[in-house]
Amino acid sequence: MSMEELVAALERDARRRARSLTAGAVERAREIRRQARREVRRRWKAHRKRRLAELRAEAARREERVRRDAEESELAARAACLDRIFEAAVSQLEEAAGSEAYRRVLPDHLAAALRHVGPGDGDVEVLVRPDLAEAARAALEEGARDVEARVVGDEGAAPGVLVRAEDGRVEVDNTLPERLARRRGALAVELVRRIEGDRETGGEGDRGLG
Repeated sequence: MSMEELVAALERDARRRARSLTAGAVERAREIRRQARREVRRRWKAHRKRRLAELRAEAARREERVRRDAEESELAARAACLDRIFEAAVSQLEEAAGSEAYRRVLPDHLAAALRHVGPGDGDVEVLVRPDLAEAARAALEEGARDVEARVVGDEGAAPGVLVRAEDGRVEVDNTLPERLARRRGALAVELVRRIEGDRETGGEGDRGLG
């Protein structure tokens, strides 16, 4: 083989090697691009998944805040409504205490109060409004008592009956405002039940508290 042929052969081999290396480099570059695109898609999907989860969580938090705010508003409205109802009831107690219906139950209210005092409590006073003094004295005379009690008509007395020992050690408040206050919790539950019943039936629920 002449020198020229040897050189030509070496050049051809070099070109083949160059083409092979170039093809390999091109294929590797393509594979790198494919991997990069797959990684981009993977990362985009992961980002979108995280973002969707974040958006759903934020929507759930907003929904919970809206629900909680609505419940608080509903509770505040109910409380205001109940306050108005009880304020109206309290305003009518003075008139109720002067009724014949109250005079009929006054002996029971007085007896219930007197059960909390005994002979060891000393002198006992029964405070009532002056217009109820006679009815209270009659109730004392009719009932058998273990304690001596005297009725005091007091212009400043709350409507109803208040029993106390003169030394101040015992005081039993069985006036109408106090009885209403003691029953407020149970009455509030009943009022809410009836209000809700009226809403469900379009205002045709039970009337009154019985």
